[in-house]
Order: sequence, then structure tokens, then C-alpha cells
Amino acid sequence: NEYFKNYKFLKNKIIVISSKDEPSKYFNLFTSKSLLGLNESVLYRNSYVAVIDFKRKFVFEHVDKDKYCCSYQVKKKFIDILSSGFDSGNKSSIKIDENEFSLNHRGLNFAIFHYKTLDLIDKFYCDTYADKTLQIIRN
Repeated sequence: NEYFKNYKFLKNKIIVISSKDEPSKYFNLFTSKSLLGLNESVLYRNSYVAVIDFKRKFVFEHVDKDKYCCSYQVKKKFIDILSSGFDSGNKSSIKIDENEFSLNHRGLNFAIFHYKTLDLIDKFYCDTYADKTLQIIRN
């Protein structure tokens, strides 16, 4: 939650979120949702995808009981995103070309890219099922 409070840091970034397994238990404790422009609710074992593009002032969210795939285009590149809950495949993927950026762990998987270059700034996950504090994990 503290990670997203520095708005200057977010200025030219794209944040991509893909859930895996069971993200809903502590999802409501992700208090930075409103700062990022997110407002969807996630139910038990749902799939969840979000893209926040601060440069374009664009926010996209999708919640689904089934596996969900989408792509987000930046210039001539695509960020391909997949989320599937425990009952629909149990996988998270965030790819550009064939490069995987999701850590594919239970909860919310984040990848943060620079808007102009699509260089990876950071990637981590928060276990929104077992960790009430939503600690950032980078492995």
C-alpha cells in the first residue's frame, strides 16, 4: 500500500496487475486501489486483471469467474495479460513479446513498466489470501 503513494514516481509508468489462485480474501485491504483509479470487487477465486497507464490517464479492470486474457498496446508493442483463478487454470502471466514479467504467485502479481520504453521498473506480488499486511514479495 505504501508503494503507490508517491504520485511523482507513477507519472510515466504503466502498472499491470494479474491475479492467480485466490486473490479476494484481503483484496479490500489494498487501500491504494482508489489512488490508482481501481474500484472493482473480486469474489472468491475470481480472475482479475488491471492496467493503469498514468501517461494516457487510462484505467482498465476486469473481474471474471473464468480465465481472462487481454492485450494492451503501447506504441507498436503489446502487453499480453492472463489471469486465472484456482478453478480456471491457476495462472498469472504478464508478457511483452516472449518475456514473462509475472511472478505467477497466489494473489496479485504486479509489473511496472516505463511508458516510453516499456522497460521493466519493478515486479512483485502480494499474497492477498494469506498475508493481511500485503507485504511486497520480489522472488
